[in-house]
Amino acid sequence: MKTQHRLIFYCFILVMFLPNFILSQSSIGIFESSADVGPVLHQGKTLYDPSNQSYRISGAGENIWFTKDEFHYAYKRVNENFILQARGKLIGEGVDPHRKFGWMVRDGLDTTAAMVSATVHGDGLTAIQYRKKAGMNIEEVKSPIKMPDVIQLERRGRSFFLSVARFGEPFWTVEVPDFDLPQELYAGLFVCSHNKDVIETAEFDNVRIVIPPKEGYRPYRDYIGSHIELMDVMNGNRKVIYTAPNSLQAPNWTNDDKALIYNSEGLIYRLNFGSDKPEVLNTDFVTRNNNDHVISFDGKMLGLSSSSGDPKYGSLVYTVPIGGGKPTLITPVGPSYLHGWSPNGKWLTYTAQRTADYNIYKVPSKGGKEIQLTSAPTLDDAWNIALMGNTFILTPPEPAKCNSGV
Repeated sequence: MKTQHRLIFYCFILVMFLPNFILSQSSIGIFESSADVGPVLHQGKTLYDPSNQSYRISGAGENIWFTKDEFHYAYKRVNENFILQARGKLIGEGVDPHRKFGWMVRDGLDTTAAMVSATVHGDGLTAIQYRKKAGMNIEEVKSPIKMPDVIQLERRGRSFFLSVARFGEPFWTVEVPDFDLPQELYAGLFVCSHNKDVIETAEFDNVRIVIPPKEGYRPYRDYIGSHIELMDVMNGNRKVIYTAPNSLQAPNWTNDDKALIYNSEGLIYRLNFGSDKPEVLNTDFVTRNNNDHVISFDGKMLGLSSSSGDPKYGSLVYTVPIGGGKPTLITPVGPSYLHGWSPNGKWLTYTAQRTADYNIYKVPSKGGKEIQLTSAPTLDDAWNIALMGNTFILTPPEPAKCNSGV
């Protein structure tokens, strides 16, 4: 990949989650509305920046404690199980060390409603705080992690789970069981100043409301939709650039930094940056492409793995110009699954089954006789290959015997 400090990835999501990002063209991103809860003296506000899908929320409020709450809230309604994810931080030194921010779910917008919150305070105190019934005093379970910036609140049946971490470190998680809340709840981000006379502000990014699969979901059979996201590897900021209700797989970054190339339902697509509509890349008669496709180092060619339609051979390897055209068959027998292109453009590397075992092979990129590179009785398939000059580094599931370099 030519561009530095950026990463592309794709994730599967529920179809019912897709409208969240259709709403991202509105003024408050994935949320339906924002409002002050309780008798606050100063009006709060929610600002959404669509360029990086971040939020800046300001709120007043005396406290969120005992039997009543005062804060500013950006929210939407969610049903059944969900996972709320975000990174957040308070802005400035603040007035009261107990100013707070985080995720909150409620069964209503009145000040005494039943609620559960993942709360981070200005002094670093972090806890899951909850009021199991309207009008009750809030209870809490404190986290040993102080001032985390990664905040997650999950509903799983009658339980809620708080998971918090400092970015790049493992989660600390706690479960609080036995909630009797309705299926539909308000869920959103909040800020409370803990001082009725001032307004405090927090910023949030990587904000997601994830609806997990239903019970009985069958991976790779029940496709539930996909996001394609970009992530800045220097700061971890993620941005959804395209969403679809079907499976989007294996995005590759073009060498000119202008587009991503991915596969979906057998076809190859090009998604230009700045466009919200992908275009089908012409691969002529090769229309059963899988997620093993690779761009050559000079950016001029695309290697494909595609089902031949013949159960005897399964997947075969082809090459095609990066702009599309009629593919050239490289491996006349299969199954063959492409995984790498040598920097000098002369070789393709792939995993293939020619006997009882899957092994690693290389073949001239113009076509020719394939050369077997591994021979151990292992499944050389879930492997990573790093091409370095005339050698390669192989990390298969189990140790493999390497016969020669690439």
